[in-house]
Amino acid sequence: MYIGGTGALGLRTILDGVVTELLAAPGAQPERVRCTLGDDGTCCVELRGGVMPAVEPEAFVADHSEINPSDPLLSLAIASALSDPLHAEVVRDGRRWARTFAAGTAAGPLEVSATTAPPLIRIRYHPDPKLFDPNLRAGFLHVCGRTRDLAAFHPHVRFTIDNESDGQRRDFHYPDGLLSLARELEYKSWDGFFHTAPSIWRCRLSEGTEAAEAVFVARPGGALIVHSFVNGYRTQADGTQIDGLRAGVAEVAATFADDEPGNPFWFEPQRRDPLAELTVLLSVRLDRPQFRGSIRDVLDGDRPRDLVRRMVVEQLPGEIKRRHTDG
Repeated sequence: MYIGGTGALGLRTILDGVVTELLAAPGAQPERVRCTLGDDGTCCVELRGGVMPAVEPEAFVADHSEINPSDPLLSLAIASALSDPLHAEVVRDGRRWARTFAAGTAAGPLEVSATTAPPLIRIRYHPDPKLFDPNLRAGFLHVCGRTRDLAAFHPHVRFTIDNESDGQRRDFHYPDGLLSLARELEYKSWDGFFHTAPSIWRCRLSEGTEAAEAVFVARPGGALIVHSFVNGYRTQADGTQIDGLRAGVAEVAATFADDEPGNPFWFEPQRRDPLAELTVLLSVRLDRPQFRGSIRDVLDGDRPRDLVRRMVVEQLPGEIKRRHTDG
């Protein structure tokens, strides 16, 4: 389903849909993902190296004049329907498949040829000027922000964003996932700015296909900062997963004696928020997430609250003590 309208948000929704769909395809684990924002509004997505999506090449160059919700490449079909033109190219197993589309309908013949080029998937499209203002652009900084989040959940992939209009380029690669992202966001805690060894704790809990992860970074001074993600998408720092975080940390804080070595909760919990002076990156992966309201960025339901609370209660005390002992 396409939700984004025909403004700048719509352009970003199309691009995000194509990239996330390719990365979510069975077996996909490319080494590089490169997005180029053309100065004429064209967008190009390339996957190279590693393991390409286990989708037949013909599916990438199929006619998408009708949108089928069960299409394994639904976002690509939507992009094709909203673009004029869209060019799809796949290189695999010594062959190259390529085709051009306009408004979802083939605008040229299917090209199949032999090649010695390395594996590649390239989708290059221009938003249909009959639907989108020709002067609209997806927005380099917005695309970079979303790509940074994607990189945190695809640690084996290096992402590059190029902006042709001004020559800017950004690279994102977080080999330790959320931990790498936390290191970037709270670089002062890592480089000794606070004249103390950094206190970083990482908790993870998986139950079948659902999971929770949290990275805590001690940050002297200031209130709690939470970066919250649900199924890889950033959400507001609110919702039942945050309730679970607060409940879990409060339980853990109560287990530490005031004078216990390595106690990060040196203050009296009843007089101060035990989450104060922390930056927390919190991620939950749910099969059927529930949200409040129409914009779907505040998580609801008991499941995330319980999952996060148990993760914190079961793992944070040992992580704190281990880090203190190792340090």
